[in-house]
Amino acid sequence: RELASTDSQIRDARALLADLQTQRCALVTVLDLVNNLHAPVRRLPVEILTIIFYLCVSSGRSREKAGIFDAVRIASVCASWRSTALADARLW
Repeated sequence: RELASTDSQIRDARALLADLQTQRCALVTVLDLVNNLHAPVRRLPVEILTIIFYLCVSSGRSREKAGIFDAVRIASVCASWRSTALADARLW
């Protein structure tokens, strides 16, 4: 009987641990999002970002081979970068 009680407590503790780990993961995700909002790159003017994107895409490679893939990668980072990249015809 005492063994069954101990086993039950272990199951409860494992369930609690799983719940706490899930909560921790959710909190880490939120913290990462908040930290990303304060990243210096988010304060760059769109004009500067556009120049950086163009330099990345046209940095010595032929546009036929890798340029379009670089532009797609840039546009896949976040919604802000996507709208900035799509608005600049030089990248495409």
